[in-house]
This record gives sequence, structure tokens and C-alpha cells, in this order.
Amino acid sequence: MACIVHPVSITADCKTISYTVSAASGTVNILIVAPDLTTYTDTVTITSGSIVGTFLTTTATSQHGVYQIEATDSAGDIGKGAIMSACDLDCCITKKTNELLDCDCDCEKCSALLAQTQKIFIMKQAADYNLEKYNAKTGGYNIAYVSAAQAMYNKILAICNDTCGCDC
Repeated sequence: MACIVHPVSITADCKTISYTVSAASGTVNILIVAPDLTTYTDTVTITSGSIVGTFLTTTATSQHGVYQIEATDSAGDIGKGAIMSACDLDCCITKKTNELLDCDCDCEKCSALLAQTQKIFIMKQAADYNLEKYNAKTGGYNIAYVSAAQAMYNKILAICNDTCGCDC
């Protein structure tokens, strides 16, 4: 039986990542890579074909961004998964949308705010899509999908924090 990590999900408060590991009975080593590339390890024993694991993002020094999960079973088979912790981006989108509610329909400032909010939302959707492709093993476990999602997360965060230059 191949080692599979699926599904990977995160709670609405971005504090708990859940994942299911399916593998042959035995010991499975779990490696979690946080957005800042800090690693966390765990060992689980599978007796009935699968086990649900959790990881608390509050233990990580970098709580938001892309998390990677890698499971290696006793036969050396590897399963992988990834998820984005993006509560900070969701708050940004909400804040900017609330600002838009206070705008007059023909305000030039609001047009720029709407364009920025749309850019943030679309980029977040694209980052999530990259992780879906990674989790579906499109082209194998192509780390480029994870890298693209993290790069998009970083760019969105810069836009949200207004640190990425003049109306980028």
C-alpha cells in the first residue's frame, strides 16, 4: 500500500491543521515544514490503514503561510500534502471590503481600493489552486506548486501591509 497524505485541512481560525495518512500497518514518520522552513517531527503507528493527525500552528514561529506535510512509512514510501494558513489574508480582504462599503460609487480612491482587493482575492485563489494541484500529485509532488503558493502569499501580505511600493 502506498503512503498517502490526504485530505489536508485547516480550521477556520488557522490554528489546527488536520491530515489523514493512509499507509501499510506500522510506524510512519511525519515531517511538518512551516512557512519559515522550521521543521517539526512526529511518529505515529498505523494499525488499521489510516490515521488522522493534527498540527497546532501556534507551536510554529511563523503561523501563516504554506505548511507542508510529509509522511514516510516503514517501507520507505512517501506521501505529501500542503495547506495554506491564511487567516491574516482573509482579515485583510475583509478589512478592505469593509472600506469599500463606505465608498461613494464614483470615488477614484475607491476604484484603486477595489482593484487592490480584487488582486488580493484572485491571488489567494491562485495560491489555493496551486496547493490543490500539489495535493492531487499533478506531475508528481511538484514542489514548484508549493513555492508558487508561498510566493503569492508573500506578495499578498506585502500588498495588505502596504509594504510593496506605490499601488503595486
